[in-house]
Amino acid sequence: MAYQGDVVADFYTALHAHDWDRLAATMSDDVVRIGVRDNEADTCRGKDRYVEYVKSVIGRFERHAMQVQRIIYSPDGKFATAETLETIQPPGGGPIYLHNLKLIVIDDAGLIKRDRKSVV
Repeated sequence: MAYQGDVVADFYTALHAHDWDRLAATMSDDVVRIGVRDNEADTCRGKDRYVEYVKSVIGRFERHAMQVQRIIYSPDGKFATAETLETIQPPGGGPIYLHNLKLIVIDDAGLIKRDRKSVV
């Protein structure tokens, strides 16, 4: 059964709300996340590991917020880019603003199969 809805928008809605079950529902079981360092140490393989990674990173901050600036899909719906503004605040520190760009691959079921994050 194909995913019903806007999978990338739903991913970010769940991330912002820290709704881990909803976040997991947007990803394929074998999703691959490639981080900004673009190496194996900054790569997560599998939905459960990805969700645990996100929870652990966000849990380090006093504040975390994500604003989606735009999402653009390829004509066939198999690829998307998402531009976001992420605000993080480390314990005892001030807010840090990150402009992110994600390149996303969507599988035949309409789930996120791969994403690569860049900070712009």
